[in-house]
Amino acid sequence: MEAEFIGVDLLGKLYMEEMFLFYDEPQLFTCISKFGQRFMVLYVDYTEQAQIWLFAPLTEARLASAKSNRISLYDIFTKPEDEFIWKVIKENNSNIAKATQIDPMGLSRDLLPTEDAFLNWKNDEMMPYINEKIFEMAQSQRRDILNLSLEIADGHVREIDCVALGEVLSNTQNILYSLADKGKSARGKIPSKIKVENALQVTGTYAASFGIQLKSNELSDLLGETRLSDTLKLFAQLLMIKSNPVELKSFLITQNQRVVLKYRNLMKTLIEADTGIKVEIASPNKNYYDVKLSVQDVKNTLSILDGEINNMVTVETIFGEIVGIHTEKKTFSFRSVDGEHITGKLADHFNETTFEVPKHMEIVVEQKIQLNNLTKKEKYIYKLIKVNDSTEELTDKDVE
Repeated sequence: MEAEFIGVDLLGKLYMEEMFLFYDEPQLFTCISKFGQRFMVLYVDYTEQAQIWLFAPLTEARLASAKSNRISLYDIFTKPEDEFIWKVIKENNSNIAKATQIDPMGLSRDLLPTEDAFLNWKNDEMMPYINEKIFEMAQSQRRDILNLSLEIADGHVREIDCVALGEVLSNTQNILYSLADKGKSARGKIPSKIKVENALQVTGTYAASFGIQLKSNELSDLLGETRLSDTLKLFAQLLMIKSNPVELKSFLITQNQRVVLKYRNLMKTLIEADTGIKVEIASPNKNYYDVKLSVQDVKNTLSILDGEINNMVTVETIFGEIVGIHTEKKTFSFRSVDGEHITGKLADHFNETTFEVPKHMEIVVEQKIQLNNLTKKEKYIYKLIKVNDSTEELTDKDVE
């Protein structure tokens, strides 16, 4: 039990527990009785004759909600769990304070915290507060640092759905992989070398709406750069464009088309979680970026990306085995060397071609992505436009 704080006629002896605000003396804190009854205490007045506090009954669950900013300080005192609070007065010439049960709705607003005041607790063991400037940390630790804050419920709530958090982290990492991949193919696996060079490590959380700190997996060279530094610079440039359609299209056309898909996935996840995003990036070479996308920015960006995807056509060369041809429906079925199963339409110039099935070969396909108007889910549409057979010629007709 902590040190005794005060004795109250109707509440018994109370002991100071956690301090949240101190100015000359405790202003906002919790106290607890011998029997486990907890209160949030607000120091409201001092006169020559007495000191006055407001005591709001508080369960452990309610306290946890306050620490994660799911409930404001105003609501703690105006919407208590027991439907009442205590006004406690201790006269200077008395050893025992007197408590009066009061209706919180009758309190003067001058005695209460403002409606937008939150606890913003920074000493949670599970969520340590990082207050060092990240560009100083990046230089001293020789690592790239990315602070990613999800601005949930207007930036107050410090909890997030675990699926949404996982998808945000996964999408962020996949965007970095895609930005680093200078090939033009939007299909297939990311080369392992790119994954190694552009991997991020989650190193902690920090006080924000919900803040995650990530760092590069490797240390910088003598020039203050890691193999991730340039990729993070591109990521910052992409975010800073926000929802400017001209600049966004100009940027994306210079990148692997996979970037469009992965960036869209991130925007979709943010919309589903109803959150904006704030990103702060620092590298040991002193590069620093700070950008914030509101929920509306995210919605506008997603709309532009949807339009880009609907207009996106790629031509891919794939190695594998042709496993099926339907001449009447003019469709084909192909299994790549990676085990991917691809089906689609035959180009018109295959009308009189006879295929030997199954057969290993190299094919060239046109790939389009179509978004469902209602669900906005992606559907891949393939057209076989060329066959490169290095072992045997196709019968009946050469393929252009």
